[in-house]
Amino acid sequence: MNRLPQEIIDHVAWWLPLPEEIHCRNGLPSSPIRPSIASVSEKFRHAVERLTFHELHIKTSELDKFDEILSGAGSYRRRFLTRLNVVVVLPEYGDHKVPTYEFAVDRYANNYAATRGMHQLLYVLSGWESDLRLELTLEAQSPSDSGALTSKQCYQRWKEIEQGTRHGLGHERYEYSMTEIFDVDKMPFVPCVRTIHFHGQRQCRQFSPKAALALATRFLQVQTVRTEWHEPFWFPDLLQAMRRQLTDSLNSTHFPPTLSELVLQLYPPVRISGNLTKSWMSQPNGLCRVLHQAVNHVAHLKLHGEVDPSLFWPYQPSEKPQPFWQSMKKLEITMEQDSTSTEWYQRTNFNKWSQKTIARYDYDINFPVNHPGLPAPGHGSVSEAKRAHRYFNSILQHERTIYDLTYRTLVDGGFKDDDDDDDGSDHDNFENSNDADESKYEHDDAREDEMLEFCEANEPAMARLLDAMMKAMLQMRRLEFVRLEGCLGGMWCMEFYAPGVPSKYDAKSEATPSYARFILPKRHFWIPGEGILSEFRNMATEKYGQQPAVIWVEHIWRN
Repeated sequence: MNRLPQEIIDHVAWWLPLPEEIHCRNGLPSSPIRPSIASVSEKFRHAVERLTFHELHIKTSELDKFDEILSGAGSYRRRFLTRLNVVVVLPEYGDHKVPTYEFAVDRYANNYAATRGMHQLLYVLSGWESDLRLELTLEAQSPSDSGALTSKQCYQRWKEIEQGTRHGLGHERYEYSMTEIFDVDKMPFVPCVRTIHFHGQRQCRQFSPKAALALATRFLQVQTVRTEWHEPFWFPDLLQAMRRQLTDSLNSTHFPPTLSELVLQLYPPVRISGNLTKSWMSQPNGLCRVLHQAVNHVAHLKLHGEVDPSLFWPYQPSEKPQPFWQSMKKLEITMEQDSTSTEWYQRTNFNKWSQKTIARYDYDINFPVNHPGLPAPGHGSVSEAKRAHRYFNSILQHERTIYDLTYRTLVDGGFKDDDDDDDGSDHDNFENSNDADESKYEHDDAREDEMLEFCEANEPAMARLLDAMMKAMLQMRRLEFVRLEGCLGGMWCMEFYAPGVPSKYDAKSEATPSYARFILPKRHFWIPGEGILSEFRNMATEKYGQQPAVIWVEHIWRN
């Protein structure tokens, strides 16, 4: 066995079943098979350790043990570690606090604990070798959060809520809280991290923009920074404070020169009501203008959120700016319905879509009105938190009702439900969307045409955005790929490939990769007019000295 090369031993160890796999396959208690195999020989021990330390999930409460295992005689194990997932442990809270939102005193205690845990983590990693290439994922969590509970504990908690023995919010108590980190400038620098991801998905706590961007500067050789935030859209004061903090942080943050990829994802809530709701921002918030400068040396920008032309061209018509975005190779933008300048790009035409529904069911849809100055839950008094909670619940009920009624309209418009009567006498319970079973109806061209019919684009706004983007593309001397996607379920998208950059559409088109290519969908609720297409061609001709190919495809696939 010792005569086998280490590469073969590593491959054998890779295929060793995990204990839970053995348990599921044979119905036997799990056994520590990897430690057993590691005792066979030195080569097997090396292979098992490489596999074991390839990716680790730890909590900041375990950092002392973590440091002990990977320091001193065990420091060679750092070479095996490629992904490190760290949960910053926050204080626990009792069951009596589960049905209440976090207030200022709770947030301060959380921030203090998070700062202490983050300082300890950076102190441990600061002593590691600079030639390591570690991918670090950070998230904050209390042991009392539902995400930290076992499936059995979660089931028990929700069972008690259903039985009425426990009161539940229906949402996480930290829904309107963000984790702050104090005194980041006093924390040690870390040389071994190449990618950092701030985990802020739904049902998880979020680091504030200020904390996330400040922490990114402590990683001296970081190449990729990924951030994501879910915006508190329904409470404009908190929304504006969050966006203002993001704008100020981008304006003041000096990323390490090694940064090549920046991912910023700002998710508003899904609004079934579409254009019934408008952006709360009465004035442009300047985010895109600041972001334009912040990413000047980045090679890959991926942005999801509200955008406006100033992201690409924040200059006056008479200005002649210095060359910018000279390192940019890839640009991926998913834009929301509205821009940061308070105008809309694309939306569902709610009035047409719902006219039949309202007439048929005689349903009066009144959108819940927010009380002026009502703070988000936990950011005012207890009584204000209760009012805000009732307001938010009314919004959710409104959105559910619109979804149920609108979907039923689409079903009746060509996809007959077996239980429906043609006379319109339908008395189903529309508060439960399960009765509209989408699996009954096949997706075909007729239904897609109907969906596209009830969407619309603001062509002047789209033209201004695309004109600014073409100007920016002329500046990007290393440009390889651009993707601009609308927010309406992927029903609008365009892609650009520079000459020499292969695309997945080349095999089905006559254009060769030696040409610049614009990829556009054939079937669409909005197709750029000839004026915009001429701008596409003029940009490519000026940049590459040859006419580009405009390729029309049935669908543009997601990357």
